[in-house]
Amino acid sequence: MTALSVGPFLLAGDRLTVLIAGAFLIGASALLTRLVDRRIGDWSFAVVPLAVIAARVVFVVSAPEGFWREPFRVVAFWDGGMSWWAGLLASAAFTVVKFRDFRLRSWTLGTLAATLFVWNLAWQLAAVTPAIAAPEFALPTLNGEQRSLRDFAGRPTVVNLWATWCPPCRREMPMLVEAAKQRRDTHFIFANQGEGPSQIISYASKSGLTIENLLLDQFRTLSQHYSIQGYPATVFLDAKGVVRKIHYGEITREALDVQLNGIR
Repeated sequence: MTALSVGPFLLAGDRLTVLIAGAFLIGASALLTRLVDRRIGDWSFAVVPLAVIAARVVFVVSAPEGFWREPFRVVAFWDGGMSWWAGLLASAAFTVVKFRDFRLRSWTLGTLAATLFVWNLAWQLAAVTPAIAAPEFALPTLNGEQRSLRDFAGRPTVVNLWATWCPPCRREMPMLVEAAKQRRDTHFIFANQGEGPSQIISYASKSGLTIENLLLDQFRTLSQHYSIQGYPATVFLDAKGVVRKIHYGEITREALDVQLNGIR
């Protein structure tokens, strides 16, 4: 999955595709409002939030475990956890109920179909992930040992690129450390980007976390190797060390499980 870098901001590909589809729907509806019927404009501003809410509700209901522990995450729409097929079905049902007139129903359902096409096209383009092999170079640990990502071949591997100054990195770290303890069939590597041992040790001490497989990448060589544009970024490697997915931004437990299941 690719990402769009705008100055200091990084927009993950999956969020970008949703914004593109939403902008297309609003734009097409604005045009149809002028050419066909002004009620189409009112419909578009109702159907977009309806689709988002329905997609989020179905996603939460389908994976309730993490949300029971952290109920505030139910309204964290920006974490990307959505069931978009549920959103599409809710939008179509709303449209059929709202418009009895065949002409308006045809125009609005056609707009939904066109939006789905645009979203799918954008998704296919954004989902392309180069099959990059693990690098040969080694990085130091806090103990001074040298470790290469190729040392971890034989099992699926999760490589988290992070920094102590990065708030989303700090938020996701406890979950990733816990997942590393639970998923012994998968290697988890935490490659700090651009910081020295003292900063990392201070962070680990204050957070109370014991981070295994911690690598120091002070020159951000892994970021260059994988063309990472911002942090946090989580790279998923198969058992041969080849990239299968790259997740930009804070990752949830649900998204982590989906990606891990996809590289087995």
